[in-house]
Amino acid sequence: MSSEKNLLQMIFDGIWGTGEIIVKAFTHKEEKKEPLDIFFNKVGLCNKDQEFPKVVETILQKEENIYKIWCPIGLGKLDFEKYTDALEVYLGKKIEVKSTKGFIYIK
Repeated sequence: MSSEKNLLQMIFDGIWGTGEIIVKAFTHKEEKKEPLDIFFNKVGLCNKDQEFPKVVETILQKEENIYKIWCPIGLGKLDFEKYTDALEVYLGKKIEVKSTKGFIYIK
């Protein structure tokens, strides 16, 4: 009797595990990336540890977006200003780069 329960448990666990794999495969959601996150990856704006800046918050103010960006150690305002021309072309508008309280703000 004991071996029948073990066999049934093994079969049930196998079916359950297969079901979990199928559900995960069909419900896998890709993380939506901000346009600036894509830009930073494409131009290679990162530190020596390959850490890229990340958009933390997008603030809508007077019909324009202000991006609050977490900046990894080793990167600063000057690193972002190097890519100002390319970023203006990418976003299709004039931008302004500011640094405040450990974050970079792109307006």
